[in-house]
Amino acid sequence: MQLQPEEHIFQLLLRFIEDDLSPEESKQVLQWINASEENTTYFEELKQTYQNAEEIEDFDKIDVDRQWEVFSQNNLNQSQQTKSSISFYIKIAAAIVVLLGIGFLLPTQFNNEVTLIAGPDQKTEFLLPDNSKIWLNKGSELTYSKSDFNQTERQVTLKGEAFFEVKKDVLKPFVVHTNQTKTKVLGTSFNLKSDSSTGVTELMLLTGSVSFSSDSDSVILVPGEKAKFVKGKKIQKTTSYNLNIPAWKSGVLMFDQTPLAQVLTDLETFYDKKITIQNKQLEKCKLTSTFDNQSLNSVLEELVLLFNFTIAEPSPEVIQLQDGSCLH
Repeated sequence: MQLQPEEHIFQLLLRFIEDDLSPEESKQVLQWINASEENTTYFEELKQTYQNAEEIEDFDKIDVDRQWEVFSQNNLNQSQQTKSSISFYIKIAAAIVVLLGIGFLLPTQFNNEVTLIAGPDQKTEFLLPDNSKIWLNKGSELTYSKSDFNQTERQVTLKGEAFFEVKKDVLKPFVVHTNQTKTKVLGTSFNLKSDSSTGVTELMLLTGSVSFSSDSDSVILVPGEKAKFVKGKKIQKTTSYNLNIPAWKSGVLMFDQTPLAQVLTDLETFYDKKITIQNKQLEKCKLTSTFDNQSLNSVLEELVLLFNFTIAEPSPEVIQLQDGSCLH
C-alpha cells in the first residue's frame, strides 16, 4: 500500500464522494483519479471504505460534538476549521481506522504528526516519504513528524510490531523509538516488536547492521543476531534466532530439525490458536518442513501424516495432538 495522497487531495476525494464539489473541483478530482492506475485504485478503495462505513449500525451515534471539544482544546493555535468539516473527517477517520479495522494513514490537517495504522485483523504495507517500506502487523501503529522526517534524521515511533526495509541514506540515519529503546540504522531490513504491557522489545536483523539501545545499554547487531530488551534489565543479544519471527509478514513458516515444542510455539503465534501435545515426550521430536501460506488445518494434516497424531479439541480455543510417535 503506497503512502496516501497529500491532504488537499484527500479532502477533495472525500467531498467528491459526498457530491459536495463545484464543477471545477469535480473536474480536478477526475483528472487526478485518471492520472494513474495507482490513483484510480486508491480512490476506489477509499470510496468502498466510506460506503461500508455508512452501513455500520449505530455509526451515527459517535459523539462528534465531544470530539470537536477535545480537538478545540488541544489545537487552540492551529488554523481554524469549520465544525461541519471537522465532523466529517472525524467520521471518516473513525470509520476507517476503528470500525472497519483496515490499514490506513490517518489524515493530519490538524497537526504535524502522521499516523500509520494496521487494523486489528490485517497486516498492512506502507511506503514512507524516503521510499523505505514498512509492514505493520495487525493492531500496530507507526508515527512520524511530517515536517522533521527526512531532514537530518528519519525518526519514527512504533507501537506493536513492524518489518522494515529501510532505504539506505548514510547522511540521514533511520531511527525507531519504541518501549524505551532506540533502533538506529542507515539502510537495512529488520523485524521489531514491542509489547507495552510487558515492557519487552525484540529486534531481529536480516540484512545490514543496526544499533539497538536503551537508556543504559547499547549493542550492535549483524545479520543472524537478535536482541531482546526488558525494562530494568540489560539488553540480551543472541546469535541463534527463530527464523519464523517475521513469518507474520511473509506467511511462510520454516523448520529445520526443529523440536516440536518450538514448532507448536511458532504455530500458536502465527495462527493465534493454543496447540498442545498430550504426550510431552514427543515435544522433542524434530520437524523439517516449510508451510507456505497454508491454513492451520492443512498444517495439522501434515503433522498427523508425519507423526501419526490424532486431533482433539477439548475447547474452542485449544487443539490437542494426541497419540503419535517420532519420525524414524
